[in-house]
Amino acid sequence: MDYYFLIITIIDVFVLGIMCILTKYNETVNKQRKQWFIRSFVLIIVISVLEVVTVAMDKGPVSL
Repeated sequence: MDYYFLIITIIDVFVLGIMCILTKYNETVNKQRKQWFIRSFVLIIVISVLEVVTVAMDKGPVSL
C-alpha cells in the first residue's frame, strides 16, 4: 500500500467535505445548483475512496 496516496486521498476527502458544507450554507446559489454541486463532490469522494481500495487490493492475493 502506498501511504502517500492514502494521505493525499484523506486530504482530498477532507477538502471536498468542507466544500460540501460551504455549498450547503451558501445563500447565493439556488437550490437545484446546490444539489448538483453536492452530488458531484460526493461522487468525487466515492471515486477517491474506490481508488484507494483498488491500490490496497493490488498487492493482495490473485483471488481478489
